[in-house]
Amino acid sequence: MTEGVESEVLSGVYGNYGHSLNILRVLLFCMKYPKLKFTAECIAVNQGMDRVVLEKEIEGLISQGILGRKSDAGITYYCLNRTQQELTELTEEFLRDWHLHEIGVRAGRD
Repeated sequence: MTEGVESEVLSGVYGNYGHSLNILRVLLFCMKYPKLKFTAECIAVNQGMDRVVLEKEIEGLISQGILGRKSDAGITYYCLNRTQQELTELTEEFLRDWHLHEIGVRAGRD
């Protein structure tokens, strides 16, 4: 869904969560696999993302309480802390704000 879309932060639109398109990719991954415990490498490979950037975004989601961190046998796993409904609402909010931002950008070009 987000393939080919630039991963820049869309400034001024996502004040509540500081969303970037990388965060959207993580949220969509979590929606697809809500009960999965995953590593950063798992999402990086699945979504074709840079692992360093991804880990920064995951840390942001952890600080917001959206994801949790667990360790087992020296491997760090992440899991969803929010319910499926809360995740859906976060993703819908992100997409709505992104759409409004895109409309504003297009209007500014005309």
